[in-house]
Amino acid sequence: MKISHAALLTVGLSTLTTPCSASNSGDTQYKVTVQQLRQENYSNLRACEHFFRQRGADSLWEQLTKVGEDSRYLKFDAIPIKSQKIIAQATIGYLAGNNISIIRLVMSKGDFTKLPKELGALTSLQFLTLNDNQLTELPESLGALTNLQWLYPPNNKLKQLPESFGALTNLQSLYLSYNLLESLPESFGALTSLLELYLDNNQLQKLPKSFGALTSLLELYLDNNQLTELPKSLGALTNLQVLSLDNNQLTELPESLGELTSLQWLDLSDNLPKSLPESLGKLTNLQWLDLSDNLLESLPESLGALTSLLELYLDNNQLKKLPKSFGALTNLQSFYLSHNKLQKLPTSFGKLTNLQRLDLSNNKLKKLPKSFGKLTNLQWTKLSH
Repeated sequence: MKISHAALLTVGLSTLTTPCSASNSGDTQYKVTVQQLRQENYSNLRACEHFFRQRGADSLWEQLTKVGEDSRYLKFDAIPIKSQKIIAQATIGYLAGNNISIIRLVMSKGDFTKLPKELGALTSLQFLTLNDNQLTELPESLGALTNLQWLYPPNNKLKQLPESFGALTNLQSLYLSYNLLESLPESFGALTSLLELYLDNNQLQKLPKSFGALTSLLELYLDNNQLTELPKSLGALTNLQVLSLDNNQLTELPESLGELTSLQWLDLSDNLPKSLPESLGKLTNLQWLDLSDNLLESLPESLGALTSLLELYLDNNQLKKLPKSFGALTNLQSFYLSHNKLQKLPTSFGKLTNLQRLDLSNNKLKKLPKSFGKLTNLQWTKLSH
């Protein structure tokens, strides 16, 4: 039997609750252990066959034996839950021991708490999917996967990342959502090829200073954490187009936020700031801005420079008035200002002639400016107390 060493595989591990199937390979009394396979570096194909079949992974073995020029796809399925861990360990060992290069490995929706240390031997790996398991840690050997471009381990129980994580310098997409991460290693800043980073729904309290080195980032999701401050170095992410920071514990925002001049979408809702930095007015490419559910008492005049804004959310704050400069937001289509303390609107409000949706409910407005009649494109308006 000849197995191609250049085969491109897609490996998937999925759960099944059916019991292990009986061996179909003849010598059913020959019980093979993973230690025996490892001693022979997985070169004894007969022993490997027994190992897989005796643990209910018949279909997986059939696919493994066909990997070559005519078959470049391998999927793990119909593997009993109780055999998943040992089968994963043996499979990765088998691939590494026989120098079979794979580019995609999927180990999702299983019962994995740890990954085999042999994973680091799969150095050709470019895509690794690990979602919906019970992983509490990632192995240090993960840092050997220097060709990795896409890493997807959301919905696990990760509390920290290995220091070797910074070696994944070709990583472009990283999804760490819905874990238990409390901090990130300083080596994180070495991931300079990252284009999109999902860190939402964790327990992060701060970001490493090295974070500013991620200058290729286009999208950054940090919502639903416990961040109390942002590093000044965040302003170095000048290619960033999407930034989500909602539902954290931020009491103030750094002036360096104004350096993110490529931003088109910014969510700062559900935090604790009472004011905004004047530099926010530099974000002239912003089209969507959410500042709702904060403690804002006033707004800087510089916000009038955000002339690309299409949607602006300022509801549920403590605002008593709006800057006169708001009349310059002539591209605004949706404006939400409910549940504030507004007593009057600036005369310049009538210049927002592209407004289609406006919510001014639950304020202290006694009258509207005469210029309000110029808002002829309004399709939906809410003014009730």
